[in-house]
Amino acid sequence: MTTSVAMCTYNGALFVREQLQSILSQNKPVDEIIICDDCSTDDTTNIIERVQQETSIKILLFKNNHQLGVNANFEQAIKRCSGDIIFLSDQDDIWEKNKVETILGYFETHPNKNVVFGDAWLVDSNGHFILRDGRKIRLWQVMGFSKKAQKQFDKGFELELWVRINRATGATMALRKNFGQSISYSTNLGILHDCLLAIKSFDNGHSLGYIIPPLILYRQHSQNVVGCNMDLMNEQYWDDARYPVQRCWIDYSKILQNARYIQERTKFQTKRYGFMWSFGGYAVLKNTIYYFRYYGVYGSLFWAFDYKRSLCHSLKRIKRKLHF
Repeated sequence: MTTSVAMCTYNGALFVREQLQSILSQNKPVDEIIICDDCSTDDTTNIIERVQQETSIKILLFKNNHQLGVNANFEQAIKRCSGDIIFLSDQDDIWEKNKVETILGYFETHPNKNVVFGDAWLVDSNGHFILRDGRKIRLWQVMGFSKKAQKQFDKGFELELWVRINRATGATMALRKNFGQSISYSTNLGILHDCLLAIKSFDNGHSLGYIIPPLILYRQHSQNVVGCNMDLMNEQYWDDARYPVQRCWIDYSKILQNARYIQERTKFQTKRYGFMWSFGGYAVLKNTIYYFRYYGVYGSLFWAFDYKRSLCHSLKRIKRKLHF
């Protein structure tokens, strides 16, 4: 399988060389790196051009005439890739040397998966591991993708796990070209490209997979688009037992709690899956409100019909989960 890297850059002069070097020094070299720069005003593109001269691996740099934003920029980068497998890359992380070979091995042994995401080590702006009680912190500890959550995911409860939190971080993702290039990322739903990839893969035969060993160093600094919140550095913040929930709310509520997005997903979920009840009482109440906003005077009719189906479907899923 041939491989491409889709990287988006914007004012990444401080970190982009180190990221490119980590990609170029993989145990299994990639075939090409496609970089789309979103009108950087610093030395980013000059650094990339110097790296181009230092390697035999094909690096193609495209400079936007006007700013496109994250989603549209990643869309054009992905659609310019020619490799069978496309690796998404931020400009400021560091790849482990075995990332490419590990992910290619996963796709070879999982032909039914179109997208895969993974865990990551959290590092500060200098690339030093962020520690808690002397131990390195992993992204999934913050995201709440624990062993218990992984078991729920494996049993087919993906959408339930993604209702409030996108656990598939784009910097860790790779995808099959045909699937990735078939998606329009410039939606008006207020969600980022990585969350959209995850949701679309759920709709496409449960084709999202995950790899447990961390394969990147996920850099946390003041200019992250999403990141893990710089309060990670604050010991007092860690003393709060609700930290993961607060962190996810701060970083992802603006993405996954977008009103139009919830409306669209409510309509889809009840039509195809019908399991609103399994989301918990708060979600049921919240989605009930959106029913009336979305369907107007007919909200009560849709609510009654869909929630009856939801309850029946939830009971079936519970029965399957408990192996009755």
